[in-house]
Amino acid sequence: MFFNKCYNNISAEDTKQMMSDKNAFLLDVREKDEYSAGYIPQSKNIPVGRLGAMSGKLPRDKQTPIITYCLSGMRAKNACQVLADLGYKNLYCLGGLQAWPYGFSR
Repeated sequence: MFFNKCYNNISAEDTKQMMSDKNAFLLDVREKDEYSAGYIPQSKNIPVGRLGAMSGKLPRDKQTPIITYCLSGMRAKNACQVLADLGYKNLYCLGGLQAWPYGFSR
């Protein structure tokens, strides 16, 4: 089966840069209780299984860069596919929380 990768991997350093330069939308796709335990500052939480139902909380402009992350990176990759199916074009996967060395909020 052929899988078309709809996102680019991104480093923590490039994520910080893109958030300040391009107003990227940082999306934590973990469950609410996981998010409450600690999250990357400026991120928004929409669990991957709720992306379609909560699409009104996503950027209206389908060209807005969206960077996804979760605990290990698997849900973040799945979220990119869901977002691509919703019509978003500029998708990036940070991966898991371990990729973020800059501290967390609670």
